[in-house]
Amino acid sequence: PLLPHYLSMSLIMRIGEIVIGRNFGTDALGIYSVAVSIGMAMTVITNGILSALSPWLLRKVRNKENDKIRDILLLITKLISILCLLILAAVPELMKILTTSAFYSALPAVYPLALSVIPIFLSNSLISAEMYFEKSGIVALPAIASAILSILLSLFILPKVDYRFVSVIILISYLLLVVLTVLVYKHLSGELPLKTRSTLTIFGMAVIYAALLFLFRDVLLSRVILMIPLLPILLITAKQILLIIKEQ
Repeated sequence: PLLPHYLSMSLIMRIGEIVIGRNFGTDALGIYSVAVSIGMAMTVITNGILSALSPWLLRKVRNKENDKIRDILLLITKLISILCLLILAAVPELMKILTTSAFYSALPAVYPLALSVIPIFLSNSLISAEMYFEKSGIVALPAIASAILSILLSLFILPKVDYRFVSVIILISYLLLVVLTVLVYKHLSGELPLKTRSTLTIFGMAVIYAALLFLFRDVLLSRVILMIPLLPILLITAKQILLIIKEQ
């Protein structure tokens, strides 16, 4: 039942690469692939979190405990946002160590791709919860709509701008996916699955922090200073998540 959803999500990532290869050449595609590898590295962690969380989510949906779902998703969103920012704080040095100077031009694309991990996790979490309602048709619609948007932007906008703009297209597409998935969940359960204002605040702060990290990409000390206040928040949030899960 999740096949259309995951195929559409894969298409969101791949259509841009096809357009880059056709319009900007294989060199640009190779450079961009490095940005994808680094920017999406956090998905390894988020996939592990989701695997552990999915049974818990289904229990909460079955028991109509949407307040618990909202609490845990907000905390995990905060956790993932900080982890993504930690990667972005180190990404200039990572690219210098792991790649040659020719690939350093892909750096701007890493930031939107890393931020995309946040809506990817949220949409996949909500999709897992929506499986309880056994309405696979409507559940797949948000991903299909987001894939269509990605295709349109990639075909008609990307060739006219820089190839690295595909990372922004991906971020926009995944944000649409979250919005539509939230609306589908509300249609199925009668309640919103997220604390909308708090979630938007966290994501907005992540975007601002990412912009600052990019601005200071050549000043390591500034990036370290920016990240220091987030470390205690990271530890406190992780502890809160563990407490909520253990209580259930």
